[in-house]
Amino acid sequence: MTPFTLSQILETPLAQGEVEVPEWGGTVKVRAITSAELSRARREATNPRTKDVDSITLACAIVGIGCVEPEFMPGQYKALLNVPFGPIERVSNAILDLTGLSELGEAEAGTDE
Repeated sequence: MTPFTLSQILETPLAQGEVEVPEWGGTVKVRAITSAELSRARREATNPRTKDVDSITLACAIVGIGCVEPEFMPGQYKALLNVPFGPIERVSNAILDLTGLSELGEAEAGTDE
């Protein structure tokens, strides 16, 4: 096995893929998200009073961060809370797969940094 450096790890591009979303009329281009981005999504989905993570808000935040096309501006993911959840879950799961997490439960179980 060849040794590698930290800079090589940091220069590794994020995995990308496409998800067919017939409900939205086409294909969505997505990418893996970083640990920092996952932490931000979890914070946005966590009730500050109870510390409970809302899985639907988390999925919407993950979609907002991990979508390449269409691109979401910060905070725009909240509009996804008003559409059917099936496509959101499909796209979120694809992003998590690219990230190396197999399901939303793993994303919820992570710790804030």
